Amino acid sequence: MAVNSSGNLLATVDGDFVRLWDLPSGRPHQPARIGMRNVDAVAFAPDGRTIATASWKDAQLWDTATGRVVGVPFTGSTDYLLALAFSPDGRHLVTGGADHVPRIFDVAVRQPVGHVVVDTGYLYDLAVAPTGRTLAVAASGQVSVRDRSTGKLLAGPWPTAGGTTVAYSPDGSLLAFADSRGAVRLRPVAATSEAARDLHTGFDVYAIAFSPDGRTLLAAGFDGVVHSWDVATGRPDPDLKSRDDHGISNLAVDPTGRYVAGAYLDGPLKLWKLPGGRLISSLSRAGDKGSTAVAFAPDGRHLAQGTSEGAVRVWDVRSGAVTCVLKGHKSWVRSAAFTPTGSLLATGADDGSVQLWDPAACTLVGAPMSGFGDSINALAFAPDGQELLVGSRNGTVRGVAVPDQWLRQACELARRNLSRSEWAQYAVGAYRRTCPQWPAATK
Repeated sequence: MAVNSSGNLLATVDGDFVRLWDLPSGRPHQPARIGMRNVDAVAFAPDGRTIATASWKDAQLWDTATGRVVGVPFTGSTDYLLALAFSPDGRHLVTGGADHVPRIFDVAVRQPVGHVVVDTGYLYDLAVAPTGRTLAVAASGQVSVRDRSTGKLLAGPWPTAGGTTVAYSPDGSLLAFADSRGAVRLRPVAATSEAARDLHTGFDVYAIAFSPDGRTLLAAGFDGVVHSWDVATGRPDPDLKSRDDHGISNLAVDPTGRYVAGAYLDGPLKLWKLPGGRLISSLSRAGDKGSTAVAFAPDGRHLAQGTSEGAVRVWDVRSGAVTCVLKGHKSWVRSAAFTPTGSLLATGADDGSVQLWDPAACTLVGAPMSGFGDSINALAFAPDGQELLVGSRNGTVRGVAVPDQWLRQACELARRNLSRSEWAQYAVGAYRRTCPQWPAATK
């Protein structure tokens, strides 16, 4: 059931079709019935003149004045749809269903927002530019820069040897990528006459990152050492070392610039202090089989660790204590990312699932997302936190809606928080106030 923004038209679903009623008279609207068979969800566009229906795996728009179909359907769901919602400006339609993958569609072109098909095979890594408009995608044998909304190739592809990791500089002007033969390449993103600079470690590189001020480039991999260079000159800076001989699978730099964290494949997390690179901590628990993913929260106080047994731990960097143990993945956790506000943590695993967590409450947010087709090798949030970019090993990058954002939008529209009964109907996990600036629900 749905009511249009003007409050003069009601839509109800009778199982097969959508029936329209005039308000407040309650008389059948003309046309009185629209839609296709087996309608499971309905939503009005903000202008009140268009209505969306969900039937099986597709969504369709209809003109409420004529009852006629408007354009082609929205497709892409791998299972039946259960929910629909428009963005406040009507430019985007969000669909959700039994495959647990919320999708944001651009209404004008009927294409998923941020959906990119990388046609070069095995995907290793992705990075979102600081502006949010472009993606750097590292796939088998090449790195390319693409438009985040359309997937259009904007720069590259540049050839690489084997596996690749990629990162944007904080100002978005430089792109760094490395491969399995120890080569690290630093090049301008814009088309300029400036040549790419080649740096070398001598070992397979699995992870790469810039310091928050953009002055230092860090790379780590098979040799278990974090190598560093001065970005301006390309000269090596002192390496960050430990007594651990295992390789480093992942690397993260504290957004405040105080720490570097390395995830050791068969060992713990290691923390180095910046500047200087002094090893200050080794974070592990009894029975650890290896660290496989790492991500700092935006405030630099908490650190997420993915493990090979599927658990995700959140550490307090200052005390070295575990604040959360998040369980849900059934296999190796490959990737992790915090939203720009730190309110959500996303994790992806070899089982093909993506899970969103509230790191403060140590709870799952929404249902686990699946249907990506392969291991989740990379995750990145858009700068506004509204979209999560999911890179799977099969070479696809999908942009999916962040469920918490739509819960926030719901209470913004209602000018209050969701009630407990509404939460039970529309959300997953323990009840919480998603909009602290608005009052609690009365029931």
